[in-house]
Amino acid sequence: ESKNPDGLDSNPLVLSGDRALNWELYLESHYDSSHFWDPYILTNKRMLGVLTIAHKYCMEKTEEAIIRRLKKPSTVEGYVDLLVASRIIDSNPLYEQALRGLRDERNPKPTFEQAKRMGFRAYFDVMDVRLVAYPE
Repeated sequence: ESKNPDGLDSNPLVLSGDRALNWELYLESHYDSSHFWDPYILTNKRMLGVLTIAHKYCMEKTEEAIIRRLKKPSTVEGYVDLLVASRIIDSNPLYEQALRGLRDERNPKPTFEQAKRMGFRAYFDVMDVRLVAYPE
């Protein structure tokens, strides 16, 4: 057994790939939950940050709460957020729901910034463009 176990000040545990802000938001969701879940405070952008942590570390209740909120989009931006969330948790049904909303003729087409957030492949799916082969 190690004299300096991971997770102490002298030997901190390093969680690679995580953003400090996402952890801050995740912890805030538990310590001030009534205030935190207010939609004016917990924006979709912030929820996607928390979702990244919740999914990576199998925090199912937090993940489910976020997905419940994201599954009710009413704007193009909301559908883009749902599409991004579908990729975070690798959910084809959510991806398809987002595509249906983004393809709906009543909605405007995604902006350039929204297209960048979605990614090249997803944007072509939204625009229903068929490529000979997707780049790997």
